[in-house]
Amino acid sequence: MLKSIRNHVRRRADLAFYDRLTNNIPKDKPCISFFTAMKNRFEHIKQTFPKNIESARRYGNFQWVLLNYGCTDPRTEQWVQKVIRPLTETGEVDYYHFEEPSHFRFAHARNIGLHLARGELACNVDADNYIGDDFAEYLAARLQKKKRFVRLSGIKRGAKGRICARTEDMKAIGGYDETFESWGADDGDLAERLKRMGIKQITCYVEEFGQAIEHDNKLRTKETTVSYKESRQLSHDNRRRNRSLGLTRVENPPSSIKLKKNFKDRVTLEF
Repeated sequence: MLKSIRNHVRRRADLAFYDRLTNNIPKDKPCISFFTAMKNRFEHIKQTFPKNIESARRYGNFQWVLLNYGCTDPRTEQWVQKVIRPLTETGEVDYYHFEEPSHFRFAHARNIGLHLARGELACNVDADNYIGDDFAEYLAARLQKKKRFVRLSGIKRGAKGRICARTEDMKAIGGYDETFESWGADDGDLAERLKRMGIKQITCYVEEFGQAIEHDNKLRTKETTVSYKESRQLSHDNRRRNRSLGLTRVENPPSSIKLKKNFKDRVTLEF
């Protein structure tokens, strides 16, 4: 009961903040790096990405890292050539192709996006998510004070994992824990470790920001090596372990990967 009351109070306060958003947007807008990693999600990304770019343009000071994490669907390459190439030329999108992966490793893919981010703020956006107009403005307003991060409430199941924090804070705790190889709880674990570092969670209840394309659970783990049920269990075990240890920073295995950037350059990313 008490938890329900607290959530109700927080929701009302957050929606009131959103109603006054125009007055709270800082004059010096921080650069926000959104990052999206995808593997064979063509049907989703073709719908969400153009609308997300339009929403980000309203804010202006942004970078969008789009990571092709070993897509094998030929429609993806056709689409990025037509839609994404022009956006790389305007500087709005940095498109990276990681050709090696045979399966999708959620936390690792998100860590690549995090380490390609050059903005003061970093925010993961799944391929099936719509950020909604004014989301970037909301983040800039909410995160003017340091020691804060934003996490979406469970408005829509597929958007609950969206977290935005200062890039330096995310890196300070080691990013996402790569023992979470498949779907589930890597975002919740990231939030818990940020809080253990003394970063306050601001829960966002604005429904417009939490829209996502609905799909079944099989698709969530289609490109991984385990089933949905196995993924849930492994994620639960990993999260419980990190909680019991009171873990703040994770030490992931070193990564040194070769990426193709913006259709022409070859770069090596190490983290």
